[in-house]
Amino acid sequence: MRWEADVRLAEHTRYRIGGRTPGFGRAGSRRELAAALSGLAGAPLRVLGRGANLLVADRGVEEHVVVLGGEFDRLE
Repeated sequence: MRWEADVRLAEHTRYRIGGRTPGFGRAGSRRELAAALSGLAGAPLRVLGRGANLLVADRGVEEHVVVLGGEFDRLE
């Protein structure tokens, strides 16, 4: 997984509002998520679902944001 810098979260929410995050990534597997988390070295992280029930302030968030997909689409 790679981190994208300075991403507008409005592009990832249903209502298309919201400021930026310093880092944005998509994890499709446990391995990708583990690598992403280890790269953050304990820095705060937010997990974004499908963005349907989410309002993000225009000022954005300070934390990195990750979207889970791939093998996370269905958890048993």
